Amino acid sequence: MPLDGGYIALTWFEVVRSRLYACLRRPHPAPVNPTRLMPLTYGATLIFGAFILLTVTADLINPITR
Repeated sequence: MPLDGGYIALTWFEVVRSRLYACLRRPHPAPVNPTRLMPLTYGATLIFGAFILLTVTADLINPITR
């Protein structure tokens, strides 16, 4: 995860999962490997990057006027 928010989300996910397993009286699962979530990170970065390029291009081609 390139930003700290990704690690915070991962920690919250592990807390919720750990509590769920405790309620079901199962052994605690192994920690989540952040490198396995990198394709999700790449996808989100691609989507946000495409959105930024689209809006900048639209603003340069047809700027908002009053």
